[in-house]
Amino acid sequence: MLKNLRLVVLSFLLLVCCSAAIYGQPFLLATEQAQDRLLLIDPTPSVSKHIVWQWSPLTDSTVPEQRKKWFTNPSDAKASADRKTIYFTCSGGAIGAVDIATDRLRWYTWSGSNPHSIEPLDNGFVATASSNGNFVKVFYTAGKTGYIDSTTVDRAT
Repeated sequence: MLKNLRLVVLSFLLLVCCSAAIYGQPFLLATEQAQDRLLLIDPTPSVSKHIVWQWSPLTDSTVPEQRKKWFTNPSDAKASADRKTIYFTCSGGAIGAVDIATDRLRWYTWSGSNPHSIEPLDNGFVATASSNGNFVKVFYTAGKTGYIDSTTVDRAT
């Protein structure tokens, strides 16, 4: 019993939340490292089903098996300005974007060791920050789908 309680508390502590108005309603956008997934949570106390949307690379067939290890320990998630896409980073090295309506990975790439923040920028660019190596990378993602190779625009240390 105590072990299960610790797991629940640990899972809760590993959630990284921010508010996001998706589908016209305010939700919490969270990353859950215990199950390697992204979540939209309805914070309304009267709602019986609090998780209204989720995505996991473990169940997405567009993520090749040999690259699923890149998607361990999601650490940041941000909604796009139009609230149709969620951008994310994973401590395993992956960054990417998920389409909320289809629950499918739009694009992804290897950012390097331990990216822990992502910021969508104008004109299809995203920036990531990594603590291992202390660097920021900028990627061009406009019109890209699937795995993006060699798209780093700049790296600042």
